[in-house]
Amino acid sequence: MTTRRRRIIATSLVLIAAVASVYPQERMKSGAISCSSSAVSVRVQHGQCEDPRVAIRRGLFRARGKAGAPRRRRRAFVTAIALLVLAPTLYARGKKAAPTEPGTYNAWGQDIDHIEILKTFKIADYDKIVMQPFDTSATPLPDKSDKSYDTIKSVLDTYTSTLIEAMKPELKAKADVIQSEKTSKSAKTLIVRGKVEDLSPGSRAKRYFGGFGAGAAGTKVSGEFVDAKSGAVLARFTQERRSGGTFKVGGGRNMDVMRDSIHAAGKDVAHILDEF
Repeated sequence: MTTRRRRIIATSLVLIAAVASVYPQERMKSGAISCSSSAVSVRVQHGQCEDPRVAIRRGLFRARGKAGAPRRRRRAFVTAIALLVLAPTLYARGKKAAPTEPGTYNAWGQDIDHIEILKTFKIADYDKIVMQPFDTSATPLPDKSDKSYDTIKSVLDTYTSTLIEAMKPELKAKADVIQSEKTSKSAKTLIVRGKVEDLSPGSRAKRYFGGFGAGAAGTKVSGEFVDAKSGAVLARFTQERRSGGTFKVGGGRNMDVMRDSIHAAGKDVAHILDEF
């Protein structure tokens, strides 16, 4: 988990704690009713007026207090949601542009784990992006007798198409994205190629019973961007993504949660290219 992601989570938790503290305060305020008459002005405590002359008015003030409390709670809830939604945006606004000069960087751009830039390039100079099938020949697999073997193998077989599935709609650059096994040497063509370092289904039982982050599925991928005409490698990256099956019934099927982690990696590829 990168520093930026940790900051967003920490800020969200602080906001939740702050709003949670509002509720008991609001309940205390709504329960404290002011009883008054032309002669006295006293405070209701423990449900009893301190002066018998205003006992008749006790019910009226109590009703007003109860009617106002839900409104205050609703306002506090709406405020909390707004702050939680705005927190990532505020961090994004303060984020500096990722460096694109040659060099090696960690926690680069939009949560990219590691990138090595060998040669500066502009994505606007390319009108086609060709993603070659990612190598899965060395990806660790469980024993064939393991119940997860077939599921992992099936997801690996469609790994590249799953990457493209998420990359296409996320990419802001005006370039066609296709999958091809052929090595193109066309001008204005960028090749994306790489290998799958790891793919894990996690544990559905842990996702269901273990809470936040437990049993997450994940993938780790390394890749490079190549100028098709010259054959020059422009940049290399390594990225790891995990998915906890959030909002999926019963923690989500292993196949679906693994695909979610690949989709996240595909979006990351788009984010890298859009920085150039």
